[in-house]
Amino acid sequence: MTPANLHAEGVELLAALRASRERFREVLYEEVTGAHGATSDAHGLLRFKLMLALQYDSAPEDHDLARAVFEQEVVSHERSTFQGLDDSLRLGAYLLCGYRDPQDVWLLWRAKTANFDTECGFDGEYLVSCGVQDTFGYLAGQTHPDKDDLLEYLGGSIEGCPFDASGVERWWEAQRRYFPATPEQENPVTLLYRAISFGAIELGRQLLDAWEAAQRIRDVAMLDHLRRRREDLAQPELAIAAQRELLAQKDLSDHWEVTSATRDLAQILLRAEQPASAWATILSLQDRLTQFDDWKPCGLGRMVVETAIDASLALPAGHADKATALNWAKARLQEGCSHSPLILERGMQAARELRDEATERFFSKLRLTP
Repeated sequence: MTPANLHAEGVELLAALRASRERFREVLYEEVTGAHGATSDAHGLLRFKLMLALQYDSAPEDHDLARAVFEQEVVSHERSTFQGLDDSLRLGAYLLCGYRDPQDVWLLWRAKTANFDTECGFDGEYLVSCGVQDTFGYLAGQTHPDKDDLLEYLGGSIEGCPFDASGVERWWEAQRRYFPATPEQENPVTLLYRAISFGAIELGRQLLDAWEAAQRIRDVAMLDHLRRRREDLAQPELAIAAQRELLAQKDLSDHWEVTSATRDLAQILLRAEQPASAWATILSLQDRLTQFDDWKPCGLGRMVVETAIDASLALPAGHADKATALNWAKARLQEGCSHSPLILERGMQAARELRDEATERFFSKLRLTP
């Protein structure tokens, strides 16, 4: 697979939709609920591929299609459990704004107000992308129920508007760079994220290898990105290596940072099904944790304890460290470490696996403590 093939489904669907809207149901928002009650959009991925096809091959007659597709993306952001502002919404808005039709401002305003994240991060320039004067000229004759709110956001008048013609044109130039006309012009990191999202694992690995080879400086930020993407691409050993390299760059006198990075390494080892190494990694913090106390009541304390309990649960029955890891976590909680209901439930589960009734009662009692 090549980057140009990533949106092949979208290309095929675009051709079909240009002939007939019969298949548009394939990109309608369809809510599905996950195991923990979170909702997602079953058609979001295909809709994004369709928008990519439009990005690289748009036509004047696609305006209605671009509007309809964008509306479904707005609905998805309005109903998302986790709020959010995805590139799919930005791309849909960019495609629609390319037609410079002031009538689209109402749908763009819906996108802006879809959720908390869009209110904060969705560019206000989208609302005047057809031109500040044209936008206000259109609004003057409208009676839409959102008119007052929209005008208030836009400063009430051309003179009070926070956006002017030169600023909007600079914004357009930035958008055209961000959404180039061909896949070959895309930022390699954009293509990498896209390959991961679309499940194109082999292509993603190739892109990440190329990205890593091109980096002149292997600093903490670079290594953190590398480690996360290696995990995304199911390369646990390379992820572990990247995190170890990152950890080696930490200032050893910064106990907080070293503890956090070490705990991250232990988590990666757990996900790589190496619980003994994960526990050994947590245990390596023993001396360091005695040198500062502010980690205990904070999220860092909760995460360290959680990792020790998870290591205990992951170790096989009869392993000598299965009880050791759980007792270590118990001791940290007795010292005042932060915890959560989930951690306590998992602690009870680990104790039951060890048939340790006293420790199970400890976690149960702590769970009931206000």
